[in-house]
Amino acid sequence: MDRLHAGVTMALLGQMLVERGILTQGQLSDALDAQKRLTEQGLEKLLGDLLVAKGFATAEQIRLALEEQQKRVVTCGACRGQFSVFATDIGRVVACPRCARDVKVPHELKDFNLALPVNPVYIDGGTAPVAYVVVKHFDAVDDIVALKEGDDLIAGSGESCAIRVTGEEVDAEHCRLTVAGGSILLECLSEERGVYVNGRNVSKCTLTFGDLVLLGRAPLMISAGLPSSREGVDQWNHRDNLLDVDPAALIGRTIGRYRFVRLLGSGGMAMVLLAEQTSLNRLVAVKVLRREMTPSRKAVDRFVREALAGAQLTHANIVQIYDAGTIGGLLYISMEYVEGEDVGQWIRKFGKLPVSLSLSIAIQVAVAMDFAHQKGVVHRDIKPSNIMFTKDGRVKVLDLGIARVLHEAAPESSHSGVGTLVYMPPEQTRDAAHVDHRADVYALGSSLYKMVTGTPPFAKKGVDAMIRAIRHDRVPDPRGIVPDLPEGIVELLLVAMAKKPDDRFQTMREFQDQMVKVWNSLD
Repeated sequence: MDRLHAGVTMALLGQMLVERGILTQGQLSDALDAQKRLTEQGLEKLLGDLLVAKGFATAEQIRLALEEQQKRVVTCGACRGQFSVFATDIGRVVACPRCARDVKVPHELKDFNLALPVNPVYIDGGTAPVAYVVVKHFDAVDDIVALKEGDDLIAGSGESCAIRVTGEEVDAEHCRLTVAGGSILLECLSEERGVYVNGRNVSKCTLTFGDLVLLGRAPLMISAGLPSSREGVDQWNHRDNLLDVDPAALIGRTIGRYRFVRLLGSGGMAMVLLAEQTSLNRLVAVKVLRREMTPSRKAVDRFVREALAGAQLTHANIVQIYDAGTIGGLLYISMEYVEGEDVGQWIRKFGKLPVSLSLSIAIQVAVAMDFAHQKGVVHRDIKPSNIMFTKDGRVKVLDLGIARVLHEAAPESSHSGVGTLVYMPPEQTRDAAHVDHRADVYALGSSLYKMVTGTPPFAKKGVDAMIRAIRHDRVPDPRGIVPDLPEGIVELLLVAMAKKPDDRFQTMREFQDQMVKVWNSLD
């Protein structure tokens, strides 16, 4: 059977359906041609969706084929790169798309498949590594340490450590990694700082492929194979290398516990994908850091901070963080999937929101943030677009990417402003690293102002003019925009947005109580 063009992301899926007798070669060619025409017109369409739309296959047949496709991933025993194989490749010798060496695909494919080189010169001397630890650097090439059976290695900043990790808050001997019986066991040696695995503080645990380990603020990734590149790989070779892929390439794949369905949203730092967590049969939102952002210490720190802060917060009004780790060398956070729209979208759609609805939303945010503050977490970026309104009427706060955990040092320069300027309190424009929970009080007040008026309190042109207005100008009377606003809500806004933190509501609970009083007084 002719092998199909590499540029077609789901070509392997199509061939599997042909092998199973679900498609004819003509039907597959028809769908691939249609996909090519749509791509040329700037439209993205998954091959699986096209096959279902044309009636060539059912959604269930596509799902089963995708699961089977994931089982056909093998690791090259020479370069440790990963790639997919055809059913006809099983038990045969094929060329690795990364290193071009001939390797033999196992006769029976399991969860982890090692394709050994035909020529033993390509096999590493000694015991083959169980896994690799990738120590992420931001000013140099990443370090890669092979973990072999029987290893007992110390990771930390000390010069004698087998796994040398430099960075903020890394102890001289931070943790121990022991490899026994094919398992990688981690033991925390740091009494003060601890070790975080996928966003959760652990003392001892067993690591698996894709785990993200934090020693202080230094990230380590546990990889089944060496991080690889597409450079030098024949662009016509359709075999998919699963390491160091672009997040968008995950769509249509089943990797580990997740079957990636479609793109939910995209920003400068990350993409958010809808996925099915197959182990629990539930839909989740998976935020994946863009590949080009991984060399940025600030981007990785912000991403990791979201996982760490979110893992501490389980509340009905906060989007729940389920998991964190790496997929193909990409950092990801798995979180609760919320169907609905954010408040910013509502404001753009309707201009402004009714006072009663605005107060209802703000009260629920205050409840969530009061809980977060009690846990020592300050959001630092409360704004309408970070407030989701679900289909069942519940408010959910999201995006803890720049949250500050009060008992930890913040990574920002002491003179930097972090957050969204238009909703930022004066003290955050000067020193984001040392703001407290009252910064969130101001930001929620500013967001409430935008909800009831349709405009932010300060809307100057240029960053410098905006900062001057936030620091020195009086908060504009919202009745200049909406004349019939109740006096009570005007007073709420002026107190919440006071220039000095000491003049604001001192807690979210106090702000919440005052909003409830105003809400109860509405006609």
